[in-house]
Amino acid sequence: MYNAQIVAGSLLLTETRRITRLKDQLDGQGEEAWHQAVVVENVLQKKSPASALRQARLIRNRLKEAPDCLLSLLSEGSQDMAVQACMAVVIKHSNLLADFMDHVVREHHRCFEPDLNKQDWVRFLENCGAYAPEVTAWSESTRIKLGQVVFRTLAEAGYIDNTRSMRLKKVVILPEIQSCMESCGDNKTLRCMLVNS
Repeated sequence: MYNAQIVAGSLLLTETRRITRLKDQLDGQGEEAWHQAVVVENVLQKKSPASALRQARLIRNRLKEAPDCLLSLLSEGSQDMAVQACMAVVIKHSNLLADFMDHVVREHHRCFEPDLNKQDWVRFLENCGAYAPEVTAWSESTRIKLGQVVFRTLAEAGYIDNTRSMRLKKVVILPEIQSCMESCGDNKTLRCMLVNS
């Protein structure tokens, strides 16, 4: 049910836009073409080939289940539109982030509690462990790193002001994003994005 793949990167907007554009060019050309673009040409502009490959793999996995309308908004949309499309892709790929938003962030909005905190993450993982045994197998360092990445993702997507104060912000989902999610029947992702409504 849960995996820790999100630990490899937060929103990664710039990188995701580059991989989305590359995907159109390279799909069907095999792994050699991807290796050439990611490692040799260093399209993600990473310091090490290992880091570039790790992020490219994560992003490609995120994009696998993304509907065409999201890919188009990610690739060609405005900055705000790309941020929301990217967030939708990340939520769709990570049940961990989705459930944290749906249960914890939504509850904070509902109860007018303006700030998230690290204990919210700790309690969330404890609750998850009760029905998802894979969570209990994660090391403490993995749990901490996952929390850092989740909070950074929320900050980059505008759901909190920053990772220090973690003050909740109201996000207005753009009509194009909402329409895309509704047309492909992805009510879960849309519900997570609409946590403050």
